[in-house]
Amino acid sequence: MIRPDKFAIYQEANALFRGCTATNRCLPYGACLYWAQVICDAYAFGLYPCLQAGSMLWRMVPDALDDGTRDYALRFVWSPDSARSRAQIAEGGMPEIHIWCGLVQTQEIVDFSIGGLMEGAKLRGLKWPGRASAPLSLVPYQRGTRSGKL
Repeated sequence: MIRPDKFAIYQEANALFRGCTATNRCLPYGACLYWAQVICDAYAFGLYPCLQAGSMLWRMVPDALDDGTRDYALRFVWSPDSARSRAQIAEGGMPEIHIWCGLVQTQEIVDFSIGGLMEGAKLRGLKWPGRASAPLSLVPYQRGTRSGKL
């Protein structure tokens, strides 16, 4: 099995992303489809990348700061029949959903869209008191969860 340089692939995906979004301004929390597509292009090294989609929850508030009175996570919930999703579809957009790339050969989940989550949360009016998310996520697949931790 080929073990590519993951940082080099991130750089290639970043260049591809900048190219495909040069004419389309993407919001930090609305670019996961673009990121997933360029990841699939950049990871075409025998690892069999495939697009995957569903709900996503990313913790914004560390346990020590969680007072139980406010949102502790940024969420994208796959709910195609919700009013929000129907409105987005009516405007030519996608329903509320998150999209990432799975590597079949290594059983890893790759998501480079998470670098914009803090800015995206702020644009939605959410406070993010924790540290910023990393620019990328590459984690082993675990049934029932994206990363095993929230």
